[in-house]
Amino acid sequence: MTGTVTQVSTASNGSQLASVKTGVSLSADGSLVAFQSTDSDQHAGIMVKNLVTGGLSSVSTNGAGVEANGQSYNAQMAANGQYVAFLSKATNLVAADTNNADDVFVKNLLTGAVVNASTSAAGAQANAPSADVALSADGHWAAFTTYASNLVAGDDNYADIYVKNLLTGAITRASTNSAGGCRQRQQR
Repeated sequence: MTGTVTQVSTASNGSQLASVKTGVSLSADGSLVAFQSTDSDQHAGIMVKNLVTGGLSSVSTNGAGVEANGQSYNAQMAANGQYVAFLSKATNLVAADTNNADDVFVKNLLTGAVVNASTSAAGAQANAPSADVALSADGHWAAFTTYASNLVAGDDNYADIYVKNLLTGAITRASTNSAGGCRQRQQR
């Protein structure tokens, strides 16, 4: 360790970004950092800074590179640096996003592909907002909290933790006891 401090909230040319917020996440080797920043349109978006090259790129874009049309936050980078998960209110990151809720998106930084992880195994959109996303080291598993009741059969309580297999699309409710039961519905 050298003790060197590097400011990452800068554009590729070194200029200071207008506004940087929370949600900082590093790759395992420390070469990439993901964070939330506010752009000129005042949308919070997810950025990735390459600490080796100094390059800065927007992650909260769809597969064609179009910026999200809503707020994006809570960046979580996979240890391998290939995937970034984040929450977004945007409706243009994947096709047919019509639930008007915060969804969990995972972006492949190598291919540019984006998937909505807060969906059922059959691909149905969550019927309520999601939050608190985390990624496995290889980026193939996403865990998140959601208030949705339609991701697995029999979900009749208020909020749950789910784990989505991003390779197969399978989804599992993780917030259950050893018998597969869950806590009682909590009222707001």
